[in-house]
Amino acid sequence: MRRSRTTQKAASVTQKTRKRKKEKKEKREKKHKKEKKHKNREKKEKKKSKKHKKESGSSSSSESSIDSDDTAVRIDSRSGKKIKMKVDKDATDIAMELGRAEMRAFFNSQF
Repeated sequence: MRRSRTTQKAASVTQKTRKRKKEKKEKREKKHKKEKKHKNREKKEKKKSKKHKKESGSSSSSESSIDSDDTAVRIDSRSGKKIKMKVDKDATDIAMELGRAEMRAFFNSQF
């Protein structure tokens, strides 16, 4: 009698573990499918937005005349904003620059 009970318990435990493993596997596969769908959707949206930007930029002539003098403008890859290549200096900026030059000369003279 005891053997049959222990074998029944062992069999039920193994069935439970098999069932759990199967459920986990199904859950992982389901999650993977969701992530894959989401990525594909993002790719499609990016393509659409790029296409839309190209069409809108080339179609309007008034915008192109404004941007024609900004042909050498650099654009930040992250934000998409224009990068100012030359910034006007104030009196404080000039004073700080002179101070840096003096300090550099002093430290270079030490060697």
